[in-house]
Amino acid sequence: MADARQRQGERPPDLRLNHCRVFMFPHFQDLAHFAAERIREQAWRCVKDRGVFTLALSGGSTPSGLYRHLGQPGFSETMPWDGTHVFWGDERMVPRDSEKSNFKLAWDQMLSRTPIPESNIHPMVVDRDALEENARLSEQSLRSFFGMREQSAAGDSGQAGLPEMDLVLLGLGGDGHTASLFPGSRALEEDTKLVAAVPAPDASPQVDRVSLTLPVLNKARSVFFLVSGEGKHPVLRQVLGQEPNELPAGLIRPREELIWLVHPPLSEPVGAPGPGSDANSPGGGP
Repeated sequence: MADARQRQGERPPDLRLNHCRVFMFPHFQDLAHFAAERIREQAWRCVKDRGVFTLALSGGSTPSGLYRHLGQPGFSETMPWDGTHVFWGDERMVPRDSEKSNFKLAWDQMLSRTPIPESNIHPMVVDRDALEENARLSEQSLRSFFGMREQSAAGDSGQAGLPEMDLVLLGLGGDGHTASLFPGSRALEEDTKLVAAVPAPDASPQVDRVSLTLPVLNKARSVFFLVSGEGKHPVLRQVLGQEPNELPAGLIRPREELIWLVHPPLSEPVGAPGPGSDANSPGGGP
């Protein structure tokens, strides 16, 4: 009954912090359904306003349920796929048909089941021998799509000339990493490149990776974090409750909207509510 009420429009419990909102769900299916609806709403709004919706996908096990939702007829037939362009927040240096590939996860669960044009799918480059070359070509692809000059020609530094993604989906690692930005990684300090080369971290799977950099993630209009499992709660509390925050996930500050979608609900309050909000009561519409 609770599931039916929520899917008919009732909002999940909403924790409002100074820099983000946290929606909590007792069942993962509710999280996936809520996220899919939000993505569809944002996609249509962006396509109506600007003719295009840019979406960066996450890897890992948590988003697979969301991708299955978006691949179902109820969503796949009502998304503006012709105007939707799909990217990835990070990728592992494995073949695209590998079970460890973030591309394969999204392709199998969602993209292969939708009418999205092939030209609207922009995977990161993984087929070159040198990790740095994969990162460079992945950045080149981003610059080409967003109409940006090559860095050497533009003479940009810092956060000049960054692509503006409409929505980035991210996950949370047990060590506080997000995308392939790990604690202590040199990639966290990158402020000129769009895509960083990340040598194999001490995490599973232990393979080289490429990842969007912090300036690119923070230039996005919206970021949704998808977090599932009580095992993630300790690091989630740390990310949400510490200011300043040195964990990679705690450094994410998009331009307009930062939302955490959490399953199951946190058992204890985190941080302080934002002005005029009640951290223990359901929130209104986003």
